[in-house]
Amino acid sequence: MKNLKLLITIAFCLLVSFAINAQDIDPNYYYRLTNSFLKEGRSLDTYSNGKNEPFMGKTGSYSGQMWKFTPTGNGYYRLTNAFLGDDRSLDTYSDGNNKPFMGKTGNYSGQYWKLTAVGNGYYRLTNSFLKEGRSLDTYSDGKNAPFMGKTGNYSGQMWKLTKLSKIKPVKEDIVEIKPQLDPNVKGTNVNMVEFNAGKSTGVFRQISLKKWGEYDAKGKKKFQFEETGRDEWSVYMIDKSRGGMRIALDLWQKKVKIDGKPYYGITKAKSLTNGTNINTVVFNDKGKTSSFKQTALKKWEEYDAAGKLKWKFEETHRDEWSIYLVDKSRDNMKIALDAWQKKVKIDGKPYYDITDASVVTNGLNVKTVNYEKGSFSQNGIKWHEFDASGKKKWSFDETGRDQWSVYLIDKTRGGMKIQLDLHTKNILIDGKATYKITESLR
Repeated sequence: MKNLKLLITIAFCLLVSFAINAQDIDPNYYYRLTNSFLKEGRSLDTYSNGKNEPFMGKTGSYSGQMWKFTPTGNGYYRLTNAFLGDDRSLDTYSDGNNKPFMGKTGNYSGQYWKLTAVGNGYYRLTNSFLKEGRSLDTYSDGKNAPFMGKTGNYSGQMWKLTKLSKIKPVKEDIVEIKPQLDPNVKGTNVNMVEFNAGKSTGVFRQISLKKWGEYDAKGKKKFQFEETGRDEWSVYMIDKSRGGMRIALDLWQKKVKIDGKPYYGITKAKSLTNGTNINTVVFNDKGKTSSFKQTALKKWEEYDAAGKLKWKFEETHRDEWSIYLVDKSRDNMKIALDAWQKKVKIDGKPYYDITDASVVTNGLNVKTVNYEKGSFSQNGIKWHEFDASGKKKWSFDETGRDQWSVYLIDKTRGGMKIQLDLHTKNILIDGKATYKITESLR
């Protein structure tokens, strides 16, 4: 009888100690998340591209591995990290796969996480959306990607929290500016961002397809970055020359973030018409108006004044000023559409005057399509459909684009095919015109 009482007492003490440990999570500190399957050598992290997907990265001093637990009530926590800041939270998609992702912070059940002690200092992570039947786990293949696995006695579901540094309040020696940015300029189409750094100002400019430069107030180039991704709110970059420093131009919070921390206030954001985004060029050919048009990714065509196709080209690259093409059918003739000098150059020599260079919203660059009952909007590699109140209804994978349309598929509904046809202004479902497009935005 004494032994039974002793066992009950020990069991009760263990339960109490686990509960206390869970409650002892300090929201003022960062924590590292590792699991029993991958051990201490791999930590939960987020990629620095536009997707910002969670992954199990090699353990190191990375801001994406520094997780903040914010109590939300009823024993749940919100999980954010130092890299993305408080505006992105660990969430799970509402499709059949329920893949973890870093969603825009909001009142979503997938962002409310519960820690359940499983012994030896480990915890199970479940969320309010999927309940206790699914737990955060990692695949046993070489990539070890996180997923929401069926709850069970699996080492990948046993997570350890290692207390790291204290979260320091951000000290910004800048003038706080709350500008009203152009609502049509988003992370998906911005190519110039001005910022305020206290006593000085600066600008980030896109200088080629995946390259950005930072310039001081006098226009002198300071640093160069590689673009790693975009979403509706931000552009994400990396500076490999400075130890992989991560930059986020966050138009939602109007901040330039360095390794997840807001440093400078964004004062202007523009989508300038230049070599990085031009898709239509009109020129004067002996008094007649002719044109070059982008017809597909890396494909261009030249048309005469009557609209007749003359030549086809492959795009080789772009910079801030020009688009560079090649015509392989004519001994690799090189064409430069120089928007800066307003010239069409052939093999380096200026031949024609450019009279207009523009960015036409079409199937190749559209990011948002509105119709009478809602909208379709691109976010990273995914598209989402929203109803008229702004509530998300469905998610889609993009399968292709051409000059006229964007093609999507919904694998959760038997491979339903959606075509956003900007040419006929119709939204087609499995080939049938269902809704009329009212507006298209890039």
